[in-house]
Amino acid sequence: MDKQLNSPRIPMRLIVVAATIFFCLLAAASLVYSALTPENWLSGLFLNFGTEMLGTVVTFVVIGVIIGGREAQQRQAEQERLISNLLKEEIHKALTSKPDLVISATELSIVERRLERVAPLFEGLRILWIDDTPSNNIYETNLLHELGAQVDTSLSSDEAARQLDIMRYDLVITDMGREQNNSEGMDFFLLRSQQGKPLPPTIFYMGYVKYTEHTGKAFGSTNRPDELFHLIMDIVERIRAL
Repeated sequence: MDKQLNSPRIPMRLIVVAATIFFCLLAAASLVYSALTPENWLSGLFLNFGTEMLGTVVTFVVIGVIIGGREAQQRQAEQERLISNLLKEEIHKALTSKPDLVISATELSIVERRLERVAPLFEGLRILWIDDTPSNNIYETNLLHELGAQVDTSLSSDEAARQLDIMRYDLVITDMGREQNNSEGMDFFLLRSQQGKPLPPTIFYMGYVKYTEHTGKAFGSTNRPDELFHLIMDIVERIRAL
């Protein structure tokens, strides 16, 4: 992760807000004193001082608006850079572990641009990721966290069932083979439907695509990280459109 983004610093807009409040209090105190003591020779001085402080307050408000806009642009640029870097890291890992997987620069650029556009919709998204080897998905998970999604992990079907029974999830990502069963992911998916507890929109993310007669019942299946994020964005756009 970017160390600069995690280093503590006081946002400039907070400094401006504090200064605005300070000058506003000075202006209010001066004007109140001037109004309460009209015969005092200091009354006119405080009146002028209070008026000038009001002008200063207006100036700081304008500065605050400008700085707020600039900081918002900077945060957006930082987020876009993080999305790009994390996605490229994840793609590189996938290509290293799967020599037969080919993802072109054009395909990578397409998913990057779409993520930048859809990124705000990820805020508050709840995802359950079922995989007995979560370390395989570290880059994908980091990217989802950076986008504002909450990702809970389950190592087994039993653990996933308990989490699904007590928590509402927007989507599920699952592997296929685990717990010494090459089709455990699909078996769990079908079992939940048979129990009257169907899974939320479900994506099978596997080392290699394994289509079965039931695969079409899930939202999607892929072994490609770029397609994984396209599928997630398809779900997110549908959810947020409701």
